[in-house]
Amino acid sequence: MILNPNEEATMNIVAGIDVSKAHVDVWVSAEQVRRFENTPVGRTALAAWFAHHRGDRRGV
Repeated sequence: MILNPNEEATMNIVAGIDVSKAHVDVWVSAEQVRRFENTPVGRTALAAWFAHHRGDRRGV
């Protein structure tokens, strides 16, 4: 890949999310697979974990 020297290189990270009544499974890479309880506390933990991985787009 050739970059313009005036452009900043960026990397997109894609996360897969599987939501069920009891929990939310999140996959970022083979080393980054997590399960969170599908509760307000669990979703807050998910948002914090996702932000740590530089996730800037979220949808429910």
